Amino acid sequence: MPQGNGAGIAFDASTGEIRGNLIACNSTMFGEAGGIMLQGNAIPGESEIEVIVANNAIVGNWASGQDAKGGGIHTHATGPWEIVGNTIVANEGYLGGGIQSNGYTQHSVYVWNNIIARNTEYGVDGFFPPYGTMDVHAGYNDLWGNEYDGYSNCPPGQVGEGDLDPPLDPKFTELASGTWAAEATFDGTYSEIEASEVTWPINEFEGLIIDVNTEGAANRRWFGIVSNTTDTIRVLGDATDLADDEDIPFSIMDWHIQDDSPCIEAGTATFEAEDESSHSSPDSDIDGCHRPFDGDGQSGAQHDIGCHEYAYSVWAGPAVGWNLMSLPLSPTYPSPEEVFADLVDLGSTIPNNLYNYTPGSGPGAGYHIYPSAQFTQMEVGEGYWLRLTNVPDQTTNTTVGAIFVDPQSIALSDGWNMIGMPLNAAELWSGCAVTDGTETKSIADAGPAGWIQTLIYYYTPTGYESVKPDGTGDDDSLRPWLGYWLLAYQPGLTLLVPQPPGERLGGGFDAERDGGGRDSGWSSKVVFTVETDEGELPDWTMTFGLDSSATDYFDNDYDAFAPPANPDVEVRMVSYIGGDPEGYATCDVRDGSGTGSIAEMWQYVDILVPGAGRTEQHDVVLTWDITDAGDFDYYLYDTTNQEGIWLDEEESYELTTTGTFGASLLLQAWNPE
Repeated sequence: MPQGNGAGIAFDASTGEIRGNLIACNSTMFGEAGGIMLQGNAIPGESEIEVIVANNAIVGNWASGQDAKGGGIHTHATGPWEIVGNTIVANEGYLGGGIQSNGYTQHSVYVWNNIIARNTEYGVDGFFPPYGTMDVHAGYNDLWGNEYDGYSNCPPGQVGEGDLDPPLDPKFTELASGTWAAEATFDGTYSEIEASEVTWPINEFEGLIIDVNTEGAANRRWFGIVSNTTDTIRVLGDATDLADDEDIPFSIMDWHIQDDSPCIEAGTATFEAEDESSHSSPDSDIDGCHRPFDGDGQSGAQHDIGCHEYAYSVWAGPAVGWNLMSLPLSPTYPSPEEVFADLVDLGSTIPNNLYNYTPGSGPGAGYHIYPSAQFTQMEVGEGYWLRLTNVPDQTTNTTVGAIFVDPQSIALSDGWNMIGMPLNAAELWSGCAVTDGTETKSIADAGPAGWIQTLIYYYTPTGYESVKPDGTGDDDSLRPWLGYWLLAYQPGLTLLVPQPPGERLGGGFDAERDGGGRDSGWSSKVVFTVETDEGELPDWTMTFGLDSSATDYFDNDYDAFAPPANPDVEVRMVSYIGGDPEGYATCDVRDGSGTGSIAEMWQYVDILVPGAGRTEQHDVVLTWDITDAGDFDYYLYDTTNQEGIWLDEEESYELTTTGTFGASLLLQAWNPE
């Protein structure tokens, strides 16, 4: 056990920040501060120290011994010190279990928007012999369940304004609970307790909070968890007086507050102290979440008390079948069952129905099912396929996590990338950019430069739809909760998503949203739909078009390569485009400059059945829309079965596919007579 000052962090400087840390289960004997020691060497009257301690979880630290002060934080010397937006829980120390101010000079300490709970001794102590008290200014705190009163030796009239009154349980999120199998043992530093009928992952709870006796006294102390085995918990300090028998109930928590916490919206953006000084609260929390967030949805956005800003996003668009989706926030609990907790409660099964995607063609590329070694948790910025079989009307799913407002970046690989919108508000696709690390190009310029295909795809219950930077796609924006397919033509690129405008928004497919036609100005087009005998629709329709500005090769302004099919699609119709780049397309526009009767001919039109080595047969029905064919006539020829039809004379065509390469077709556009 260390014997110096500041077992977690010893800060001895004139300026600086201690921000966004977990400072847990540190201990010192005879020194000061189990968690953070703030000490400076400024000369009174000549210089001042300015240090901010913000957005930290300070958990389960121990300053032991009669002279060891400040279990969580101890301030010493000149100051001023700002302590804001922290969660200071389960610490043990002399005088101030949470925060203790003491030293050889009287100094100012500003304490606001903190949860200071379940510590030994007092929550905040300002003892300063021989002059009486330190210059402590405090407010908008929750000082709940500490061993003694919240404040001690603090100047009257300078503390308490805006505090939760009475102090209330901050309602941390419970991660596990149970009962003890035996009483605790204590070796002078650590206590160990065996739990009944549990099998935990090793050190799953390291650095978290435990109430070892949920039926104990109202002002009982909590502990920080040092480590755990599959069935035992090790805590710093003596827990034998609380866990003194078997069958005593316990609860394990982290520092994230729940949706019913009284700390939501209870803080302040600016702390006005009694000495007429003004202090600004941080604009993010321990997880990087933007502060403030309108956590209760009632009174507008206000800062929360503690290190965690309660924030969430609502997916309003789950649909039966396949959903190409993403997360517009970094989930607090990234397990898919936690992310989709509302859907699980309604009967949805997430395992074996959720897929991520690794770009490339080598080992490990392609789809990975959850759960698997390649897919254990969800992340912001990635796209996912989720298959749902039962979605009642008006179903939504709320996920808690860190919402960002700063610009975000997504690393791209060569080939198809399944990405997500990383922000919780819509952003115009044309407003995004791509960088290769040296040069940055707008989306509109990244296409002609050969960096990316500027048309990207999202998915609706009827198949893929497009987003184009010129606004001629089915939509013009990236939206929360939707996933997208983006094709990069080279490695080492990064997509840049700027800070979006507007307030907190929902996301997902909206049947009433329409960004306009994808083929503005074409002289002619025909759109095919393919359906199997089982009634399954493809991921997309197949569009053929004519425009004098297009070519027979890939045109970034007209054509669109086909993204990967969803994990179990049966059939899809594509057109092969040669050249560089080359590949299968869902939209193939050409110039129509053929001579004679035939204005254009698409020779490589294929019905494909994804999946190597498939041998099953499918009866397939093709239908088409020639509303915008203009003066051109279209003729479809089945080279596999050697028969053809004029599209204006029939409404559909039936054929049978066999194997992965299902059927080969030829399409001709005939000039007007």
